[in-house]
Amino acid sequence: MNFLTIKELSLTISNKRILHHLNITLEKGELVTLLGPSGCGKSTLLRAITGLLPIDDGSIVIDGQDVTHVSPKKREVGMVFQSYALFPNFSVFDNVAFGLKMKKYSKSVIRQKVIRSLDMVGLSEKSEAYPHELSGGQQQRVALARSLVVEPKILLLDEPLSALDAQIRQQLRKELRELQKRLGMTMIFVTHDQAEAMYISDRIYVMNQGAISQFGEPEHLYRHPENEFVANFIGNYNVLSKGQVKKLFGEGTLTTGCNSYALRPEAVYTEPGLKSNELAGKVSDINVLGNIVRYTFQIEDVTLYMEKINDTQNHSKVGEEKTLYVDKRDLVGLA
Repeated sequence: MNFLTIKELSLTISNKRILHHLNITLEKGELVTLLGPSGCGKSTLLRAITGLLPIDDGSIVIDGQDVTHVSPKKREVGMVFQSYALFPNFSVFDNVAFGLKMKKYSKSVIRQKVIRSLDMVGLSEKSEAYPHELSGGQQQRVALARSLVVEPKILLLDEPLSALDAQIRQQLRKELRELQKRLGMTMIFVTHDQAEAMYISDRIYVMNQGAISQFGEPEHLYRHPENEFVANFIGNYNVLSKGQVKKLFGEGTLTTGCNSYALRPEAVYTEPGLKSNELAGKVSDINVLGNIVRYTFQIEDVTLYMEKINDTQNHSKVGEEKTLYVDKRDLVGLA
């Protein structure tokens, strides 16, 4: 039985339809990511789940209870915002304790729960500090502790790491995933960063213009995009038209019902392999992206990207002619 079921959910704001007949499920203890560009409706959906935004149609069921028309404070849903939303004049302890005080817990229970929650996020020694005395990463941990301390059934995280620098962001997403697994907490994580989504998720729902483009486990989404939007958004694929595929690989490669084709950039090689098609190309651009080198090749009027591990200083040069090798079986037909 699903722990969260969102069925045919639609939502309108200022006479503009933002969400279109969404169907999403989560199992208990699962971390699901909503992945998509800014403005696609990810954050709006979170606010609908919390009850902060009323929906037009559909239903939201949490742990067997239909909460579609239940007030936000009775839904037992926690939320971590991108902006942290900490009270600047409250200590760390008082920020975390705020929700418990609203629920009228005793001082002894509040202290016990707050200390445990701060310990979970590694901030026990900062309980008397104030937000302005903390780093961005520490502030985000306080916001997480404040949501965890009230023991919500589901925790929603709205791009919680996007304001942090890259190194802290990588560290916190690792800590967050480990904490989620340890607690067995059901979470929905929102991001526009596909690498972040691939790392942290049990499953991913890719959103575009208020609708679900595709969903599934990270590896499946990456290997088997179903449409051009997903191929372009989640994996830096080469997306080729039917005409381009026919020119490069022959008409026998075309599949009925496919309007275009995707090819992973790491599935393009400069070394021959078994049953590979040979393509004569010229290097038109080179980008070193840390541990990855991204080459741009021109094959007549077709542009093809190749990515490889940056394990050598002997890179190809712009203008150099190379023979490329591609296995036609790596082509993915798109709707």
